[in-house]
This record gives sequence, C-alpha cells and structure tokens, in this order.
Amino acid sequence: MDAVEVVTDLFSAHSSGDIDRVISLIDAGASPFTTNDEGNTLFHLCCTNNTDGPRILGRLLTVIPSFSVSLLFVNNNDGNKPLHLACSTGIIECVQLLLSRSPATDNIFELTNNAGLSPLYYASKADHIDIVKLAVSGYGPFSIDNIIKCIDDAASWQVIRLLLMKITLRDMMDTCNKHKHTQYLLRLFPMDNEYFQLNDGRTTVLHLAATSGNLEYFTTISYSIEYGCVSIAKYLISQPNCLCETLTKDNNISPLLDAVGDLSLVQGLVERGVDVNISNCNGSTALHCSCRWGHLLIVEYLTSLPQINYSKDSWGRTSIHFAAEFGQVHIVKYLVESCNHDINVED
Repeated sequence: MDAVEVVTDLFSAHSSGDIDRVISLIDAGASPFTTNDEGNTLFHLCCTNNTDGPRILGRLLTVIPSFSVSLLFVNNNDGNKPLHLACSTGIIECVQLLLSRSPATDNIFELTNNAGLSPLYYASKADHIDIVKLAVSGYGPFSIDNIIKCIDDAASWQVIRLLLMKITLRDMMDTCNKHKHTQYLLRLFPMDNEYFQLNDGRTTVLHLAATSGNLEYFTTISYSIEYGCVSIAKYLISQPNCLCETLTKDNNISPLLDAVGDLSLVQGLVERGVDVNISNCNGSTALHCSCRWGHLLIVEYLTSLPQINYSKDSWGRTSIHFAAEFGQVHIVKYLVESCNHDINVED
C-alpha cells in the first residue's frame, strides 16, 4: 500500500468510526498528523464528529502518548486548531481530552485563528454553555479584547453572564474610552455585580461605558432613553440597586425629561426617586416636555402627583404655553378643565 492509499484508508477508517483500523494503520506507519485538503488532521476531524469523535480521539491519545504536545495544536487551512472545532461543534468530551494534554501554563482558549477568533468565541457564539463555563472557571487570564468579542456575538444571556466574570473593574475602566465595542456593553451588564457600584460617589463603570467618559451629561439610563433603548432603560431601573435618585447630575440633566414618551418608564423613574420637578438648562421640566409633545397619559400622571410644581421655564412659559404653542389642543383642554390651569397667565 503506497503513501496515498494509506492516507486515504486512514481518513476512511475514521469516517466509518473504525477505531481499530485507524490504530492499525498508525501502527503500520501512517501519521495521525497527516492532513486532508482542508488542512485537517485526524485530531481536527475527531472534534467535528459527534458520534465517534470523542471515542477515537481518546484512543489516539492513549496509544500515542509520546508525541509532541505542540502537534496537537496544529492549524488547518483556516488557522483553526482542534480546540476551535471542538468548541464550535460543542463536543465537550473532545474539549476535555484536548485540555488534558495542554500545558498548565498555557491558556489555549486564547489562541486565535486566521480570522482572529478564539475557541472561547466559537463556544460563546454557539451557546455551548458547558464549554464556556469550563473555560472561564478553569483557565485564564483572558484578554479583554477576546472577552468583548465573545460578548458581542454571544448567543445567550447565560453565556454573557459567564463571560462578564472575566472582566475586572480595572479592565473595564481602562477600556471604556478606546474599545469600539464598549459603548454597547450597556445592554449586557447584570446589575448585581461591581459594575453598577458607585466608584467615586456618583459614577459607575456603566456610566463610563455608555458615555465614553462624558460624565457631565449622561447616565446609562438617560443614554439608553435618548437612543431609543427604552426596554434597556426599563430593565435598568427595575434593578434594586439602581440608584435612580442619584441620576440627576450637577448641571440638571435628568433622564426623566427624555422619558416622557413612555408612561411606564416615567412612572418607574418617579417611583425610584427621580425628582419630577427638575429642569434642564432652559428651565423645562418633564411636564413641560410631555405637554409640548402631546402625551396626555403622561401629563395626567404627572399632574396627579402631589409634588408636581407648575413652574415656568427660563422664558416664563408654563405647561399650558407649551401645549398651546405646539398645537396640542387635547392637552390645553385637559389642563383647563381638569387642572384649573389659568389661561390668562403670561409668559
């Protein structure tokens, strides 16, 4: 049997799951590191075979104990090592076998292929939670770039929560203003960890991530509201340690003014302690804004609050001025008939 026939027979034996034939061919001189047209060795192929892969890989590692460990991590044509393929297909038995031959000092979940992607990335993207858990609990350190790539394409919230365990507060602080993905991390962080704790009396890491350090003008909630992420804002304010009452900055920018298009969001902010009478730099309040845009349900809610203050803005305009100026007839009618608003008030 010539060399070409040996290689063909070796891959055929693997495809059929004939482990005894595979071993006999190796004993006869066939190399388990021979590659096919895609650059895959038997080790690569085992990591894509859910049926026979773990059994064949385990046997190969048993009968070939003396080969160089580095050969186990040879690249195929795409730069993928066997671990990349095992993590992508979710064959945790193959992952465990490969890890058993990995040097303890190396974090092979950090190794990248030609596309710059790691085994951890493929496990995260394919929602192989058991493999992600194995990686983050037993291996490291991980680069923050790798973790953020994994988070960005992670298949589920469960995977994201596991990945977040590998980002330290220092990593996040150092990365907020320079990593292209960090601005999107707002939607990812669970609220029961260090990332939502005030680190200087008023600013959280989430603030930094959401605003690229522009701390004077935004909080995570006002950022998400401004960019239309109302569901995110609702999630944030529903967390027990979301300090809504601290969200009004020194220059009087409040997320409440941006929330006036959604009644449940306004209610959530008010119930969590946000001042309903706070005004922006022009003196406008949430009531002014809701009157301007004609949100009757929100106007009804705000005017029902005992603490509401029918204040004037910097130009002396009250809520009825805003409603009249922007043609909100139904708001004017409500303010006059239900709130006894003075129609003769001058701006």
